[in-house]
Amino acid sequence: MSNFGYRVLGFGAGGRTITPFVNATGGNTTITDGNYKIHVFTGDGTLAVANEGTPAGSNTVEYFVVAGGGPGGGKYRGAGAGGGGWRTNYPSPATGGLAIAFQSYPVQVGAGGGSPPNRGSAATPSIFSTITSTRGGGHGQPGGSGGGTNGTSGQGSGNAGGFSPPEGNPGGNSTGGCSPGAGGGGGANSPGTNGSPGFQTPAGSGGNGSGISTSFFGPTAPSYGTPGPSGSNRYFSGGGAGGTYSPGSPGSGGYGGGGQTNSPAPSNSGGGGGGGNTGAGCCSPGLGGSGFVAIRYKFQ
Repeated sequence: MSNFGYRVLGFGAGGRTITPFVNATGGNTTITDGNYKIHVFTGDGTLAVANEGTPAGSNTVEYFVVAGGGPGGGKYRGAGAGGGGWRTNYPSPATGGLAIAFQSYPVQVGAGGGSPPNRGSAATPSIFSTITSTRGGGHGQPGGSGGGTNGTSGQGSGNAGGFSPPEGNPGGNSTGGCSPGAGGGGGANSPGTNGSPGFQTPAGSGGNGSGISTSFFGPTAPSYGTPGPSGSNRYFSGGGAGGTYSPGSPGSGGYGGGGQTNSPAPSNSGGGGGGGNTGAGCCSPGLGGSGFVAIRYKFQ
């Protein structure tokens, strides 16, 4: 070992010197915050690791991986969709850093679910290294968070990947009656709520998404995700609002990008799309929000 790190001998002349800290390139944006770098992916790309670091410096990364949100159901009395799976190991001392190697890592940022007239095309997962976040569920579908339903059962389950801690929650259902409101989609932090029983009754709301501390990105970073109850967090993977027939009132999208009825979720939020609802803007189910991936490590 030299003052510069470990010497790794190759089959050819010379070799490669491993310096103590991780060094990598890639992403749509790279943020420097003190001794840390954060690579942000808002679309597919590659994290190219030029140096994997050593235990004496840093040889692991912290990740934040959010899948695409599901498509809202429609057209009338459509259920809210589930938010995309939400996974992180930040802060890594609590859960362990992810070991990194001298190689290129493809990064997939999940697409939000599309919305044809009734039930849309499926969202897709987000993937970095060994970490996969499951897509959000559409109407009655399981997912990172499950989609709601406009029936009295059949809502989608959450945490479809079976991870610990869970990546999301189930959607809500409709509780019976003639044309009651539909259930909201599940969010990363809480389940979607049920629609009210009766005739043309209020719909369920999307479950709330989960927040990641702004310290993950640093004070100079753009405002990713959406605001929520804590100003020191940014929120992702909210569930979409359930729809109903007028004069019943629609549900609300969960914080973290959950779409309102007849409305899409924000891009790169992982939020579930809102269900179709009669009344103003009738009656298009909303698109799910695309996913988001960020990788953080100590570089000096």
